[in-house]
Amino acid sequence: MTVLNAGILSAQAKEFGIYDFPFLFATPQEADAVTDGPFGKKLLDKLQSKNLVGLGYWELGFRNLTNSKKPITKAEDIAGLKIRVIQSPIYIDMFNALGANAVPMPCAPRAHRNSGQSGAAAQAAQPTAEIARPMRKTSRWPNRSPSLPQTSISEP
Repeated sequence: MTVLNAGILSAQAKEFGIYDFPFLFATPQEADAVTDGPFGKKLLDKLQSKNLVGLGYWELGFRNLTNSKKPITKAEDIAGLKIRVIQSPIYIDMFNALGANAVPMPCAPRAHRNSGQSGAAAQAAQPTAEIARPMRKTSRWPNRSPSLPQTSISEP
């Protein structure tokens, strides 16, 4: 059994990439209603052709920005920042369109810590649960961005 986020799972079933679209859900309750409803079930059913059985959705919360350079209070503040993002074309394109330099990196704690310490990317777009980890020594300004939902899928 494993837990995969929708961005990674979209490599198996591209339709899961919809969950990475910015501004898709206004609230966690709205996201739950979609994933727990007919639409979410229809996506889980697409996994059977890949020999995966989707058991349900695991909420990671909304993605947020953290950085060591400056507070981010509006979209324009992102311009010029190197931001570590998951290896999803949607995240890469979105942050580049906002004027940032999106740096795609694996979703691994060591990769994040090393990117902050090496200067490869001093900012990151990540779930709230990740921000709370003790390794956040490289991030001085956490910023809530409730526009970026992050959903995980659990399968055996």
